[in-house]
Amino acid sequence: MMGLAKWGFGFAAASSILLWASGAIAAERIILKYGPFEQTVTVEELITLAETGEASPRVERYLRRANQSPETFQNALSRSIPLDVVAADRILNSPIGEAALNEVGEVIYPRTRRTAGQSLRAAIVVSASRGDRMTALDIMRNYPTRDIYVDGNRLLSLYEELSPIQQRIEDFLGVLRRF
Repeated sequence: MMGLAKWGFGFAAASSILLWASGAIAAERIILKYGPFEQTVTVEELITLAETGEASPRVERYLRRANQSPETFQNALSRSIPLDVVAADRILNSPIGEAALNEVGEVIYPRTRRTAGQSLRAAIVVSASRGDRMTALDIMRNYPTRDIYVDGNRLLSLYEELSPIQQRIEDFLGVLRRF
């Protein structure tokens, strides 16, 4: 049964990469939620914020309502962790990985939350296959649905939780790569 599960993950990951590479599936819009506030923005608007620090009027309006600065949100979007596709496969197929998918799936998710873990797994595998580092923006950019919901409050909380332990995470991933 475990072999079938690994084959299924491999097939899903390969299919996600092929579909992403062909342009068949790609995130276009992100619905940012922060408490009762909701704002739809494009992936391009978040890319601009992450790369330049410049917020579009829609992103600026959302951040103002959420009482957040563009710099804080920019940092949350662009904070990177080292992760290659082999490490991603090992982590995502472990109990810790499943727990992490469930946790992050509460922050970044598709319209139907029941597929959040699968969608997130596909986005992570595609992101990891593109290089050796990954950001929240990479995951959103490679998400296998056109619309993504992002809980801004929880994204910032997750960022704040991970910031102090990032070096330990990087050390752990380095050890994982050796095996």
